[in-house]
Amino acid sequence: MPGRTGGIHPSPWGRAAGPLWQTLVRPGRRMKVVPTRVVYLPARHQLDYLAEHVRRSVSRGRQVLLVTANQSARRLWDYFVSIGIDTERVHIVDVVSSPILSTARADSSHLTYIGNPMAIETIIARGERIARRLDPPVHVVVHNLNALCLYNSAEVLEEAIRHVVRDVIDPEVLVDLVVEEEGGLYRDLDRFLMMFADYRKALGPRVMPVGGKQASAPEKPRA
Repeated sequence: MPGRTGGIHPSPWGRAAGPLWQTLVRPGRRMKVVPTRVVYLPARHQLDYLAEHVRRSVSRGRQVLLVTANQSARRLWDYFVSIGIDTERVHIVDVVSSPILSTARADSSHLTYIGNPMAIETIIARGERIARRLDPPVHVVVHNLNALCLYNSAEVLEEAIRHVVRDVIDPEVLVDLVVEEEGGLYRDLDRFLMMFADYRKALGPRVMPVGGKQASAPEKPRA
């Protein structure tokens, strides 16, 4: 896999993860699973597609840690509840909304507010701390890179992604990096993602298919 080092071994995520998942052994470090995907989200009805993505992950027994720089945690949480997603398995880190503006409710332990999308180290540290508390398997969804590009340079985001995948995440953690179609993305960051990610997945019809072909079968939101 371009941009990575170490030996390659079969992934414990098994057949469901697909043939491109890789388990890497890095010199001087224990074996780590790094299934990393770029997930393309349609600009229209993106909340529906995102919610269905979370629903499917929860239905497979995963704990979902959603890091959002696009929608407020409260809006996402209320929408997930309204369509019947098991929110006991959902945890949201909101990097744009102020904690002062958050509404105190019984489910507040599932919502974390940082309020600064430029505080990359804080976001990573807080996300890691939450992920370590959750029972595996854990599914981390970063929603989305387009929004983070409004506040951070391509170099900062690339280094953050490398750091998370190589040094932070624990075994059995799946990382999805969400990119909104036609949402604007640094060209260098887009090129890096094409090389670095293990897999690419479309949650809906792709406007710009990878390699001229559909990245994957679209997942349509349920009625």
